[in-house]
Amino acid sequence: MFEQTGDARHLDYEHAFEREVRKKGRQNPEIRRNYYLEDTVEEGNFISRERLLSCGRGPDIIVPFDQLYLGLDWGRVSDQTIATVGNNQNDDLDWFAYPKTRYEEQIELLIADLKHQRTRKNLHGVDETFDYFSRIVGVRGDSTGLGDFPMEFLQQHSGLPVGNQSLVKFTLQSKHEMYTKWEEALFREPGDPMRFSYPKNHPLVTAFEEQSIKLVREYKGDGEYLSVHHPDEPGGRDDYPDSTALMVMGATAGSIGEILFA
Repeated sequence: MFEQTGDARHLDYEHAFEREVRKKGRQNPEIRRNYYLEDTVEEGNFISRERLLSCGRGPDIIVPFDQLYLGLDWGRVSDQTIATVGNNQNDDLDWFAYPKTRYEEQIELLIADLKHQRTRKNLHGVDETFDYFSRIVGVRGDSTGLGDFPMEFLQQHSGLPVGNQSLVKFTLQSKHEMYTKWEEALFREPGDPMRFSYPKNHPLVTAFEEQSIKLVREYKGDGEYLSVHHPDEPGGRDDYPDSTALMVMGATAGSIGEILFA
């Protein structure tokens, strides 16, 4: 059209399109639906089993762990509390699950797990002993309803880098941001250093995979907001995905001192 009309606006559109594809990947459902007019397998679900499993990471793959982020989805009555630790390249390093007990007890268990000394090979292939706690540079957690108390407690007493923006109240807008950030990481091309990955040999991986694959995808607000939630069925859960999406949300925004991530 630019060759036919000489109108530079057509080039602006082309450049904007190319930026979106580089950012989200050719296989991103939003790119496929809006630009290529393709039906997507994930139309009714957030992620297909095949694509999610392709992000699984074997124990032989080394990922960085110098700069870490923490995502927290709190539960006490019907759900567990799930904590997700990841790095600044959207790699999930670890999950922790805590029982339905007082939040103070859950937080005590969380801090103990984060301060536990562990050994992993670094990017140079050398064994390195470290703890998660001292390397966490940002936290995001659900502060909706009862979740407000444990997030405020962490902010005041834990020593973790919890700022005001770390307290994420689940709304149409905030969950749209959480899940679009995770979606972008999930649909990056293989080999992209910012592609989401997770440890496929983790003891809690089955719950993460089952909940993620069952997530329902909808668009609300005249199609403006991506709404992702667990299916309306007995036992439907989304605490692992919510915690993971919060971690990615934080990693995408950066650490306290750069952009207050959460």
